[in-house]
Amino acid sequence: MTALRGAQITSVVLLAVVAAACGKLEPLKAPIAADKAVAGGLHVVVSNADLGQLSDAIRLAAGKTVEAPVAPFVVPATDGRALGAATVELAIASGKASLGAAGRLRFTYAITASPIDLTVSQTGAGACTIQRNGLTGTLTMSLRVARGPGGNAEVMLGDATECVLSPAPLIDDSGCLAKAPSGSFAAITKHVDAAIRQGLVGRYVSAARSSIAAVIPLGLERKGRWTTSISGRNVELRVASSFSAGTSKPGDEATVVAHNGQYASASLNVALDADRHPCAVDGPAPGLKSAPLTLATPPSPAGSFLLRRAVVVDRALLAHVAWTAQRTGLFCRHVELPGGAGLTGQWAARVLPALGAWIKDAPQRVRFWPGQLAKVAITERNNEAAIRLDLPSAELEITAPISGIEAVALKVTGSFRLVLQPANDPKTGVGLAIVDASVNSAVVHSPLADQAPVAANDALADVVKKVVARAFFGAFSAWPVPGFDKASVVGSSRVGDRMWIWLEEAPPDSG
Repeated sequence: MTALRGAQITSVVLLAVVAAACGKLEPLKAPIAADKAVAGGLHVVVSNADLGQLSDAIRLAAGKTVEAPVAPFVVPATDGRALGAATVELAIASGKASLGAAGRLRFTYAITASPIDLTVSQTGAGACTIQRNGLTGTLTMSLRVARGPGGNAEVMLGDATECVLSPAPLIDDSGCLAKAPSGSFAAITKHVDAAIRQGLVGRYVSAARSSIAAVIPLGLERKGRWTTSISGRNVELRVASSFSAGTSKPGDEATVVAHNGQYASASLNVALDADRHPCAVDGPAPGLKSAPLTLATPPSPAGSFLLRRAVVVDRALLAHVAWTAQRTGLFCRHVELPGGAGLTGQWAARVLPALGAWIKDAPQRVRFWPGQLAKVAITERNNEAAIRLDLPSAELEITAPISGIEAVALKVTGSFRLVLQPANDPKTGVGLAIVDASVNSAVVHSPLADQAPVAANDALADVVKKVVARAFFGAFSAWPVPGFDKASVVGSSRVGDRMWIWLEEAPPDSG
């Protein structure tokens, strides 16, 4: 059993597939009901332009220069003449990337080798040197993301990797192998070329696998259940997520990645359910359907970014995640207000003048009870995408000290609204930040004031914005999802009922 608090709890329900960060999952006792599933609610998209940057990221991870060791080698039919150990220094130029049939990602790199001096020795005789200059070649890799024998999505080789080297001749100015059989030169060339391929191919294939797995996080596929503690209650959450099969022609191998001519994409299906917390209102799941991705895409952020991809989240998934979050009791908040959330002096009196004689100090705590099921919309703020979360018929309660005793100062009832945007947290990584909080159609009253509830006034807006933001502080801060935990947000935009979030990160180690 795993106990989570604060930001971790919300992270679990935010993207619905973060169980990898919450310990070992237990098997599901039964399939998750169909009305708790959203097909194609999340897409990972790589544009044609970013495919080229993916090839650069692979090159950075594997190395722009590679040293290929050449092992000692006894030259056949030469009375024991042996080639000594050597090292070939290889320079790899910027590559080209393309996506072909059956979701195959193809990468091609030009290779240039520095001049190679090879020492040849023979028992009872001195050593001599031969050279090989002008060696060039190309490395071509083909990889695809598809289901392996165990049923899990994997990055695997598509076609055989090719490392074609030019037939650069050996130079024997000293006559080192003048009396050797004619096949000796071919045997040495074959041995050196094999060493180059061995030193280069494995390194680049490993870097390509790691980079592709970073762009399309295969850890998003999860299935199981786990238990967490929320407000002193154990709540079980259940998840089943899997990538859809990408489009392919009849007879092609199944693939996770589809390509429509403009971009490559992988589509994730998410089923999510949870036990209901006693503080949560009961109600059916939203049941919204996500729409297929359109051919047109919003402009990518300007600039050159490493391992850039867009995570596209449909409102249907966000609505279902919000429903799950509310069902677990996550929107029932009870937190302290360190520093009074920036409210001092006559903050309460400005909202209700009758409180002026009672409240002299900053507020101490805030409690929040959500009312009806949350409503989710995707909107814009400052030319970036944003999530609008409306909580109708909710109640906010603020406490403050009165003669040294903490008491309820204000109760605010109305429709509360949170606006969140993608952001980078220096400690927890990619997440959502609350950029605005407000209340509509609010009614304000206080157990301390002898007056009927009154309508909200302008002073309430500042109080609500500060204390609600504090009540939910950290709740949306991190997405501990494999593949996203090291990424940074470089831009976002709204297209209809979808949020496009562009992420980038440094290439992973090739090893």
